[in-house]
Amino acid sequence: MSRLIDVPNKLAEYMIQGWVLTDIICQNADCNVPLMRPPPGSSSSALFCAHCDVTGSSSTQHESSVSVPSQSASTVSSRSMESRPSTPPTEISSSLSSPTFAPPIETEDVIRRRQQSDLASSEIGKRLLKGWAMLGEECPGARCFGIPLVRPPKAGGGKDPRMECVICGTVYMCEPGSQRLTIVATDAESSSVQTTVPTSSRNGTAPSTLPWGEAVSDARSDRLKSLGTTILSAPIPPTIKHQETSQLISSQPRAVHASTLHASTQALELSLQTLTDKLSVLCASPAIGDPSSIGTVAEAISKVAQALDHVSRLGRDDR
Repeated sequence: MSRLIDVPNKLAEYMIQGWVLTDIICQNADCNVPLMRPPPGSSSSALFCAHCDVTGSSSTQHESSVSVPSQSASTVSSRSMESRPSTPPTEISSSLSSPTFAPPIETEDVIRRRQQSDLASSEIGKRLLKGWAMLGEECPGARCFGIPLVRPPKAGGGKDPRMECVICGTVYMCEPGSQRLTIVATDAESSSVQTTVPTSSRNGTAPSTLPWGEAVSDARSDRLKSLGTTILSAPIPPTIKHQETSQLISSQPRAVHASTLHASTQALELSLQTLTDKLSVLCASPAIGDPSSIGTVAEAISKVAQALDHVSRLGRDDR
């Protein structure tokens, strides 16, 4: 049985050596293996059976069985010598040839610049969709790091000379005959020279002209960002110290006119609302706020709230 299993391997081996497989079946009992013809140019033409290990006659049996395996052995030996590598395999070293790369440590300033750049990219993208043009000039503001200026669309197809920064909201213009940028207006001042948003824009329809320095959006975060540039550019209202207020009020006569108290209350409430909006913007946008600014605004809110409470109690006492 083992010899029958080896027959295909023998046939393949002899065919590699040039022997030809014929369609003649071996006549021995229980064989049925195709006979093989010697390679072309061979002196013998006798057929060979890979299973019975005999040729066409018994006189050539030993010759065929001895010569063929010796030829196979020599061929295998020569083939193994040819395939032997000329150089030994290279050993792979587990140690690295160069030190590993360590990414730089991100400082607070680097993180703030990245957040500011992301915010600027978002705002510039919104304005590009509304017809604005991004310019090659960058905002020269001290708190803006490489922020490109944008130009609003102009009716009639002309070129608007004004350029705006989407972070600080400052409006610039080039001086005639030079490339120097001149500040025209801040975001707080620009609202007085621009048209208001039509009612249709609040319902989703794009207006014909966009307000200067304000990105139209229904999301609360976008409104805070747009409001932030206005509040940050506007000066902080003077803080009212509690002790000075107490001394001022105590030095006045007890009979304070009701209209004066009402006007003071309204002014303090307006200051408190402005400071609260600014604190919300600083907390929602870390790119334009820092801990020192947040602390300053929070302290101002505390003092204004104390003054407002004192004025309210004074009004109740006069009643």
